[in-house]
Amino acid sequence: MQIIDAHQHYYPEPQTIEELVERSERAGITKICLSGLGDYSCDKYNEDVKKAFEKYPNTIIGFGFIRLGIDTWHLVDELYEQGFRGLKTISPRKNYSDKEYYPIYKRAEELKMPILFHTGMKISNPADIKHDVACERMRPIYLDSIARAFPKLNIIGAHLGVPWYDEACAVAAFNRKNVLYDLSGAINLLYEFEPWFFKTLSHWESAKERFVFGVDDHYERIPGAIDKFNALFDKLEFSEELREKIFYGNMAKILGL
Repeated sequence: MQIIDAHQHYYPEPQTIEELVERSERAGITKICLSGLGDYSCDKYNEDVKKAFEKYPNTIIGFGFIRLGIDTWHLVDELYEQGFRGLKTISPRKNYSDKEYYPIYKRAEELKMPILFHTGMKISNPADIKHDVACERMRPIYLDSIARAFPKLNIIGAHLGVPWYDEACAVAAFNRKNVLYDLSGAINLLYEFEPWFFKTLSHWESAKERFVFGVDDHYERIPGAIDKFNALFDKLEFSEELREKIFYGNMAKILGL
């Protein structure tokens, strides 16, 4: 089965792009959606991602990092012209659905650039004070109004909105044409949960068709991530067809592969 990694980052040393590509391909990953780490001096990371997809054009798909509340829609054009084919964002200064950001979403929709939104909690770090980080601004519910306002914009919510799983499932269920959720990070918890837990999520059955695979971690942990996805799918008795959609088909469709 082919795999698309919908959520991977450019990490500084000791990880190298060469090792990331080699380890990914060894694990069966044929495409890597690569973005910067989200540092608010992100120009360097976008530059490094650009070098990476230029070196590995058949494997790496560049997702340019954009800072909501700082950057404007003009950056979307610049990134597209540089060869980026998607966008990644985290830690907005206002809720994701704030209309201040609509020009960015509109331009991404026009250029057919999917946006990967971090949703839910994030690890705390000292820079959070400086950048006014607030996780409640990244709740999955805020993707709903974006999906309705921009029905041709492909939206990927990262981490299934941990801990707002049910909210994330509802957004995916009610916006089935343009909202997906990657299970990166969340899989570290989900694969351990018993099946009864998933029955408590009111929209799980509809949403599971809209999930995608993502690692969002160092290349050394790629095999472990795949194992955890398969462990969850075994426990929940997912069909081979559904597994193929999550590992490859859903992302392949929005990436035009």
